[in-house]
Amino acid sequence: MTNKLIAISVLLLAQFVLHWSIRAEKVPDVSSTLLRMHRLYAQQPPHDTTLYDILQVSPNATAAQITKSYRKLSRIYHPDKQRRKKKNDDEEDRAENEQQLERIREAYEVLKMDSSRLPYHRFGLVDTVHAVYLLTGRFEDAVGRDPHLIELLQMMGYSLDHSQPTPPHIEDSQTNVLGNQVRYKQEHNQRVKFIANNIVGTIRPLVEGSVDEAFLADLIVTQCDRVKKLPMGAQIIRCIGRAYRYAGRKVLRRYHANPKSFGIDRQHTKASVITNSALVSISDSLRDRWRHAEHVVQAAFAAGKMIMSKSGTVKRANSGEKFEAPIAEDWDNESGEIPDSSFTDRDAADGLAGFLPPNEVDMRREERAKAQQAIIESLQIDALWKITKIDLDRTVREACNMVLEGSMFFGHQEGWVGSSGLVISSNVSRIRAAAALVMIGEIMVQRSKEGTAWIE
Repeated sequence: MTNKLIAISVLLLAQFVLHWSIRAEKVPDVSSTLLRMHRLYAQQPPHDTTLYDILQVSPNATAAQITKSYRKLSRIYHPDKQRRKKKNDDEEDRAENEQQLERIREAYEVLKMDSSRLPYHRFGLVDTVHAVYLLTGRFEDAVGRDPHLIELLQMMGYSLDHSQPTPPHIEDSQTNVLGNQVRYKQEHNQRVKFIANNIVGTIRPLVEGSVDEAFLADLIVTQCDRVKKLPMGAQIIRCIGRAYRYAGRKVLRRYHANPKSFGIDRQHTKASVITNSALVSISDSLRDRWRHAEHVVQAAFAAGKMIMSKSGTVKRANSGEKFEAPIAEDWDNESGEIPDSSFTDRDAADGLAGFLPPNEVDMRREERAKAQQAIIESLQIDALWKITKIDLDRTVREACNMVLEGSMFFGHQEGWVGSSGLVISSNVSRIRAAAALVMIGEIMVQRSKEGTAWIE
């Protein structure tokens, strides 16, 4: 029922966004399609620079610069060129040059077209199908294509031991609704327990006092720097980090407001240093509702933009009219939208239609259509992520609550039973676990952002 309400809310808000976006629509300034696409790359930092580095170009390089660098590097590493340069090169050098040439070709295949470059620039996706695999937990397909995605999927709660969810058929949804709901609940509970076990394994040394905060922080920083370069990695660890931080602060706020209710005073833990007394006045229930509403609105805006973009394209294709529909990209960098990133039929090609040869006019229009399609595909990925983020946030917070309530680490004795057999009181262990989640969550959020580092 909760998922149905979320889906209905997203659709209603998406329709609202679509309605008012069309009413408030303004005709953007006429400019070149290539310049507009270049602006998208120039104004936003890339998710990953590996392919740009292989081609020895900057992330805001133009299509012409990418092609020029590719041709130059292809000539340098071409086998014939290498043989003329080194007559006595050994087999190892030849193999290394061939591998480098293959990497150059693969990088160029992704960066030469906006349809593949834009998803890579924004999400790190070399193959957009990876987005579906990641966000739906289709482990077998994802692992078959890229084994490095295992770690990212496990962070989202998908275990190799879990049975793979199969998409329901139309007839199933009509005849076996209850069965589908039961199956979803079982899969959801498996994810929650899997994430909770991972959390306990991560924070246990800190709660027991066998390692200090700096040691654990270094491990988390290393993990985040590795994972954030994976497809959708930065977005996923940022979402998980916020859920960790939120759940931990929720417990610490209660402790800060009334430490005696935990049966301890502040001298037993460093948790009071992390809490903020200004946040205590806002109820946790209000925070929960605001957080959920924020995610639903973000999903609705992303879905509304996608619907608006696709409807504009279909209308132009069917009627042949000069229909102007802005396609503004909503980059998930917490800063908002890219200004003036629209494409219309009244582009430079139309303004020069009477002065250019017919072939060149058609070529420019085709170029513009490809750019529009690339942005629409990116909007689809963005909408899928914004909707998936609602479920991921809820699942991770449930796992955090399970840990902080003590059901995941308390033994028959009262408290946290450490690996050495020592027992830490339940209240002290709960505060330490909450403080650890806040620290880890803060690191994950900060490291997910390009060009930033966690500051103690």
